Amino acid sequence: MLSSHSLKSDAYDEYCDREGGSKTNSDCGQKFEHMLHYIIKRCGEKENVGQKVLCKLCYFSDFDHYERTFKSITGKSYCKAPHGPIPFSYEESFDSLEKEGMITAEKKQFDGYKQYRYRSLTDPDMSDFLPEEIMSIESAIERYGDMTGGEIEEISHMDVPWMIARDGEPIDYGAAMYRDPCTSVDAGQDDEDGE
Repeated sequence: MLSSHSLKSDAYDEYCDREGGSKTNSDCGQKFEHMLHYIIKRCGEKENVGQKVLCKLCYFSDFDHYERTFKSITGKSYCKAPHGPIPFSYEESFDSLEKEGMITAEKKQFDGYKQYRYRSLTDPDMSDFLPEEIMSIESAIERYGDMTGGEIEEISHMDVPWMIARDGEPIDYGAAMYRDPCTSVDAGQDDEDGE
């Protein structure tokens, strides 16, 4: 089993120390892991999809859904890190899925960079997800799933919630209501409706 590559910043470590250890978000239970597993199942075998893209797809799934419904899918907290938003304790989620035999991980090269690539070995448990939550995940995969790590990082740096958060601090879901057209789900709907 591979140890997950850390994208955490020093600011994140300092935040966790101040707050009394790792942020596990016990209130969101396993729903985040189930969403991550679903995303891995749907696009983990694409050569562009490594750990960075998977973390950003989780972020956009949760924040896009919040923008539509005023509720996140998982309740997971995300941290402002130099390479874009990352879920708190994301390494634990990858490791847990791997230990449970649901996914495998391997180190690969893509676009000149080393990346951790994941493959699903089982079907994810989506029994706790509402149809509209699955639609939000699918929408994020459709919008961002073909991007490289660098491309999705660049887009995430244009997202208002990430932009206004302080380094290493949690990203406020409420800021999704003030998104720029480049990341807003409403902007994409207006284009489709011809408005």
